[in-house]
Amino acid sequence: MGRVLISVDKLESFDNVCINVLDIIDHFLSLEWHVDVVTQRYGGVLTPSLDQRSRSPRFRLSQDAGCPLQETYDLTLIFQCYLHASLISALKTGKFSSQILFRHRANGVDLNLPLDAVLENRLAWRVLSLAKSMDSLLKIKGIDETKLFSQPDLVPDAFKSTATA
Repeated sequence: MGRVLISVDKLESFDNVCINVLDIIDHFLSLEWHVDVVTQRYGGVLTPSLDQRSRSPRFRLSQDAGCPLQETYDLTLIFQCYLHASLISALKTGKFSSQILFRHRANGVDLNLPLDAVLENRLAWRVLSLAKSMDSLLKIKGIDETKLFSQPDLVPDAFKSTATA
């Protein structure tokens, strides 16, 4: 059984980021991984969805700045450059071990967030760009190209061929 940590600024609405986070939570729970999610805020219209996932003993959700984290995660996913206070504390101890993946989307939030490229390059195992427009922007902002992984085209080939027929 693996363990994944997800750091996201908020889980309150059915926006692209929150829907993506819920899908990722479900994916890792289906693999019987432990899933820890740290966020600044959660609730709103997502309360029923989050309550349902909270029934699993392998799922933990916290907005507590002092939330204790494991020392080791197989994977840490950071959405929209959001480093939760508990993650910052864990990183400062020097005992935190994980492959860290920063996820960047081409939306207003990601495009306008201040990016600490030096910190991201130091921490990142990979930087995932989910849009071609983000690739160029991330490079301009200083992201190490050797860590940048682009996955901009999420439309399956089978759909493309039927859509143009």
